Amino acid sequence: TQLFDALRPEGDDPRAVTKAAQTCGLLYLDDLAAARGSPSGWTQERLYEIFDERYTNQRPVLITCDVLPNKLADVVGER
Repeated sequence: TQLFDALRPEGDDPRAVTKAAQTCGLLYLDDLAAARGSPSGWTQERLYEIFDERYTNQRPVLITCDVLPNKLADVVGER
């Protein structure tokens, strides 16, 4: 949830946080399912924006969560 707080428009510099998440050597997201408390379209769009850029540039992402793989779309969306 700290990541999502930093990405919000009222955060310090959401564009810089997004860019850092997109371009760091390894992005580690701990307890991704914690965001399920508010799996809003906004949250899903931010994740897509980060994941898509990383996928396009073949950058790794390490994710932990307490959700089974077949239920992960409920947290991060279908895309």
